[in-house]
Amino acid sequence: MKKTMIHIFGFASMIFTLLMGGCKDSGVDPPPPVIGEKKWKEIAMFKNVDIRYMIQHKGVLYVSTYLSIPAKDSTANILYKTEDGIKWDTLKTFAITIGPIAFYGDTLTILESGRTWKYHPTFGWKMFWKHLIAADHTRDMVWLNDQLFVFDNDFGLVYSQDTVRVMRDLFIEPSESKFVRHNYKGKEVVYTRPYYVYEDKISRFYGSSFEIIMNGISADENKRPNYPAMHVYNDSFYAGFNTPSRIKKLVNDVWTNVTDTIPNTPYANLFSPNLINRPTSIVFHQNRMFVGTEWTGVLEWSDSGWVSISTDLRLAFPDYPQYKLFSAVVQLESFKGKLFVAYGEPWYAPVVGGRGIYYFTFE
Repeated sequence: MKKTMIHIFGFASMIFTLLMGGCKDSGVDPPPPVIGEKKWKEIAMFKNVDIRYMIQHKGVLYVSTYLSIPAKDSTANILYKTEDGIKWDTLKTFAITIGPIAFYGDTLTILESGRTWKYHPTFGWKMFWKHLIAADHTRDMVWLNDQLFVFDNDFGLVYSQDTVRVMRDLFIEPSESKFVRHNYKGKEVVYTRPYYVYEDKISRFYGSSFEIIMNGISADENKRPNYPAMHVYNDSFYAGFNTPSRIKKLVNDVWTNVTDTIPNTPYANLFSPNLINRPTSIVFHQNRMFVGTEWTGVLEWSDSGWVSISTDLRLAFPDYPQYKLFSAVVQLESFKGKLFVAYGEPWYAPVVGGRGIYYFTFE
């Protein structure tokens, strides 16, 4: 709650700066033109819905939705699936809020507040774990070594089973912690980025122990908050850092720069505090790297540097379109020749989130 209040206070300060006309005589040049005319399309059925989680498995994209006070005809608390990114089918409607999704083989597992469900086409739906975890406060969970791992802090008593391990720490903010699975030296491991109160540390998790991997990370680059921008592509592990904001790759357990500094909005210094354009998500499409950001939408890293492809994406402050401040991108997914951007506003979302799903089709 404390973090949420700080964010709200920050928003008020930003908006106050704008309303007081701080930008009228700033002399700041307008943002550079968007390179390329990639037009994003909004999926109408998700227009007013918080997107909680996106994951693909064997040619199917799954999306869980959330809304704290859903409307009568809303699409909240529903698990959807699509095989082409165009036609969406309902897999299950839940009574209360739902959260992250994880696969154990071909069995889908989804966290609902108070309980966890599993689904397989041969046996349908089964509830297999009761707990006191709030799904909208928990960003991620993962299966490793036949066990389900979930981040949580010391909020209440948790009822667990032999197959469930709750990773608990008083100093973890579970709503912004993330898991990424990877085959490391022939063994399946999980990279983790717990969002700590004081600092973030990326670790390799083996199921019972952590190996901290921070060689090549400066103190400034590890300043919190580092949003959980992590991705595995072609057997390489990538992560985003800030101050300066950039993407690094893990090479022989040393973090190595693979991009230049992510460009900030030209209007960053007009806000108090100044805006920092942190990376929020990473995805690849046929060796092309795309990065979701906190303020500039989606950028592509190319031979010529960073290229903005944010035309038509959701603005953080629609009443001030001239400033080109885009809503923070919560998740990116490359699926069936399309790039999907998801927005959401529960506690797990970066600052100034939005709602809905946008996509464009690769040429």
